[in-house]
Amino acid sequence: MRHRFVQKKRIPSSRSNVVANYCDFEHIYFHPGIDDVLVLSETDRAACLQVTLRIGFFRFVNIQYIEFRPPNRFFQIAKTFFGLIQGRATIEEFAAGTPDVHCEVTTEFELHIAWPFWPIRKLLAWQILAVNRRLLHEDTFIFERRRRLFGDYIGDYVSDENMILFKRAVGDCYGPKRPATS
Repeated sequence: MRHRFVQKKRIPSSRSNVVANYCDFEHIYFHPGIDDVLVLSETDRAACLQVTLRIGFFRFVNIQYIEFRPPNRFFQIAKTFFGLIQGRATIEEFAAGTPDVHCEVTTEFELHIAWPFWPIRKLLAWQILAVNRRLLHEDTFIFERRRRLFGDYIGDYVSDENMILFKRAVGDCYGPKRPATS
């Protein structure tokens, strides 16, 4: 059984930084709800992950597939205890090159729910949206700090020292530019 819903988020950052943050694994442990992430397999633009989440008193281990569709889209599937979650995110940038640069991320979700969970589908959707809002709130400090220090520069993200998914594809799309100077 399928349940669909959409989430729109406004992010105060350039598209290059939103895409790089989405792929960045070095900051993942700043999110208290994520206990562990294990990369099971990765190609230039797709990865399979094992993610351990903490929601309330419960721990959930799920398998996730993430695909980067350059320059501004992500496709994601998570296998959970209640069924599959599909997400298609599109990142649109506004006011590029100005201090008011921001992005709007539109994510279309589709839950493929096992029939025993159908009566609580709206509660599951609410929980998914709440987790996404919390993750964005936790990342807001990172976005603001990077915007002030680097503008839309992402060369540090795609350097050899950093653990970022799809490093080559992200680097090819938004490739290292010189940092903004004050």
